[in-house]
Amino acid sequence: VQALNLMSVINPRIKHVAIEGGLFKDEVEARKVMAVPTVFLNGELFGQGRMELEQIVAKIDTGAEAKAAEKIKAKDPFDVLVIGGGPAG
Repeated sequence: VQALNLMSVINPRIKHVAIEGGLFKDEVEARKVMAVPTVFLNGELFGQGRMELEQIVAKIDTGAEAKAAEKIKAKDPFDVLVIGGGPAG
């Protein structure tokens, strides 16, 4: 729930509605909610139980890794690549 709150605050195109199952039992029964939290995306079951922000984003953006790999592949080769920023770098 906290991850969805964060996403909806950062991105105005994301709408997040939390429903208190104890108060809206008809909603729980209609959606066949068996665990909390239960997340729906565009009316379809998206996930159940605790999910971190990274898990939600990875599930939504399934092609992110391939896109990132293509970007790196398109770059010219490096003569020198320094990893880290310690005393030597």
